[in-house]
Amino acid sequence: DEVVLFQALVRWLSLHPSHTEEMLSHVRYPMMPPEKLFDLLVPGRLPKDISSYLLRESLLVYQAHVLPMEALGQRNDISATPFIMRIYTSQSYSQPWDILRYQMMNKDTLGRSLSTRHFHLKTQWNVTYSPKGQQHYDYRYGAYNSVACEDDFATLTVRLTTCEPADQSHSHRMSIVLYHCVNGQWFACDVKTLEVPHKENATIKDLIPLSERDKYISDDTMKLHLIGQTIWQKHE
Repeated sequence: DEVVLFQALVRWLSLHPSHTEEMLSHVRYPMMPPEKLFDLLVPGRLPKDISSYLLRESLLVYQAHVLPMEALGQRNDISATPFIMRIYTSQSYSQPWDILRYQMMNKDTLGRSLSTRHFHLKTQWNVTYSPKGQQHYDYRYGAYNSVACEDDFATLTVRLTTCEPADQSHSHRMSIVLYHCVNGQWFACDVKTLEVPHKENATIKDLIPLSERDKYISDDTMKLHLIGQTIWQKHE
């Protein structure tokens, strides 16, 4: 999350102190969880100049997590960069998905649900994925019968199952991080993004094309990371 990024920046600034003001201005302070901010502000934990800068930003952090977004938007541009989620992999925003025993799989469709929270807004997501492609069945006389056709498209579909309020104040995006294994270590190597409207499915027809699929598989496993993002609209 943003606190992890901030802590890494503090370590870097210990070697490059002349860049303190410049680099601290790029941190998205409203995205910091207030309880973690409180821990950072313990006296003596941070260098004095960094602590003073963080203290100046702390009021906005608490406002973002306490006030309704409508009230916050009256004095702040909540569509601006400080309020935009990065591709965070912490539990509040995402969920890892390990697809095991890949070689033994048929052309099955797998499902996964996740919950995310951005300020006061809680969102439930439903994701389906067909790692090897899909079988399409012949539907006759009110029942599915034999396989009519099949494809090799690794189709991923996302739908919002709960979002309150589902209004024009915000939109949603799903980012899917793809991993590649090198010498037994998994590394993020690509990110696919998908705009997800309220009350409609959003689909990536072929998340990983068949010709590229082998490089994302190691030890009979494929690793994804699902990250749900909320984008706020500017208050009018």
